Amino acid sequence: MMMDVDALYDEQMARAIEESMKEQKKPNPEDDIIVISSDEEDAPAKPPPPPKPKEKTAANSFLSERAQMEKERRERVRQRRLAQGLKDEEEEPDKGDEAEVAAPPPKRATPSSSKPTDPLFFEGELRPTAVSGGEPRLDGKPTFRLSEVLGNKSDISFAILSSYASDIAWMHGFFEHGTPVIFVDQPDQGKSFEIQMKYVLPGWIRLTPKLHGPYGCQHMKYMVLFYNTGRMRVVVSSANLIPIDWSILENVVWLQDLPPRASAIPHDPKATDDFAAVLQRILKYMGVGDALAILRTEHPKLPLESINDLRRRWDFSKVKAHLIPSLAGKHEGWPTVIQTGHTRLMKAIMDMKLGSRPGDLSLEYQGSSIGLYSKSWLNEFYNSALGRSGEDLLKNKARYRDKPVAGKISIVYPSRTTVRASKRGEPGGGTMFCKRAYWAKLNEMGSNVGMFDSKSKAGPVLMHTKMILGLLKQEEEDEGEEEEFEVGKVDARAKARLQEKRSQKGKNREKEKPLGWAYIGSHNFTPSAWGTLSGSAFNPALSIKNYELGIVFPINSEAELERITLWERPLRKYGSGDVPWIQEESLAFA
Repeated sequence: MMMDVDALYDEQMARAIEESMKEQKKPNPEDDIIVISSDEEDAPAKPPPPPKPKEKTAANSFLSERAQMEKERRERVRQRRLAQGLKDEEEEPDKGDEAEVAAPPPKRATPSSSKPTDPLFFEGELRPTAVSGGEPRLDGKPTFRLSEVLGNKSDISFAILSSYASDIAWMHGFFEHGTPVIFVDQPDQGKSFEIQMKYVLPGWIRLTPKLHGPYGCQHMKYMVLFYNTGRMRVVVSSANLIPIDWSILENVVWLQDLPPRASAIPHDPKATDDFAAVLQRILKYMGVGDALAILRTEHPKLPLESINDLRRRWDFSKVKAHLIPSLAGKHEGWPTVIQTGHTRLMKAIMDMKLGSRPGDLSLEYQGSSIGLYSKSWLNEFYNSALGRSGEDLLKNKARYRDKPVAGKISIVYPSRTTVRASKRGEPGGGTMFCKRAYWAKLNEMGSNVGMFDSKSKAGPVLMHTKMILGLLKQEEEDEGEEEEFEVGKVDARAKARLQEKRSQKGKNREKEKPLGWAYIGSHNFTPSAWGTLSGSAFNPALSIKNYELGIVFPINSEAELERITLWERPLRKYGSGDVPWIQEESLAFA
């Protein structure tokens, strides 16, 4: 992990200048085919290269690639002007075109602080991404573009970025030259068994975390952004840092701005469970602290001196969401197990006081990858979604091995018909993964588990969004009991109990009990993403293959449920003529 920083910097800069002078790439005829590898169990440690070749280092630097994209964009604008009878002349920057090509914002003439028109979100904000074919959205919901998530590039002083599929050259265009960045990426083939760090552009360190086996991946999508004004922005999303995830495929983004504290608070080693403490643990586990120390040798004035400064120097008091990480590896003992994977989700639901009984919780899970399910794992995940400890599961493994899950689990995934009807048709389905054998296995999981069609409320676009709705059964008046009370068919003690029950229901309504909870992030509904329990009730172990990250928060009203839901409801269950989208059976990917 040691490197000669000066030599690497000079070498990378020289190579970038040299190769930017080379002939630009010719357009690839397969550009319309969208392919990203699965994050499931049998996926290799490094995704195979996409049809459109690109280098992750300075080779074929971002200069030539961005120049070609800009050339193509200008030609499209020129053709539009000619079609409208306008003069063929240099166009003004067209913000509407950004949803089509996801290009970085144009350079500002002079640096400035955040403009009054750039919104800040100190209470947090959740939105879908803007996509070509779904902008404006049919449901009228506001959206985020990547340029809006990042803000004015001249305001950014430092950034920590994370993605599974990445285009570092493209991302570089969203930052001023020289802005320091730590980019957490998917490990290269054969280099996943230790943390790797290297400079890939001046001021940019590419970090790949350690995986704990031949399978699994670094699947987190997050940003920690620092601005010259002193504020920090935390972003959690389902979107990779590649153009198609910000222009063609629908994703979901949550972000929140955090003001600096008036003065730093002391480091508290006992704080382990709040949002800031969990974020710090994630960054340390992945090696970001080591990358930060290296970067500071070249940039001593970074706003972050150490990972522990996040909690000490920024005010997280308005953050209401709970951070849900999956950290690759084997985690043993309850204190460690509840910090990651589906047992971390369990702990957050308990902390929100949204635990429920079996059968009183229904799940709608929108994702882009279907796993290989077993009844024991579905019971395991559903148990955590109820906010219940896994001790009973571990004590009675045999009972849950063949037991159908007690509550309804609706897996939201596009049918083949939906993919074909989307704007880009089958070639646009390269990021959706289901195997026929997995689908057949799912149909053996019992009547409470089923596949439902994924149809975006934006329009005919495909969803790369990962989101769970955990909806609680709402209490209803027991008409039978009320009728007996009215006609006097119960004794005095029974009447008193009914009066108390009615009074309690009224109090509950006054408190506006939440409808349930929602999750958004990078987790697909797979054991690789959420982990698998083993061991005993006394000494449990949770094994996780992937790095994943999301947030969970309460749903307090029907209006809020409508606001955050991005797919058409009520869901339509697959019928007898429906089959899920199976990429390997499509001629577009033959």
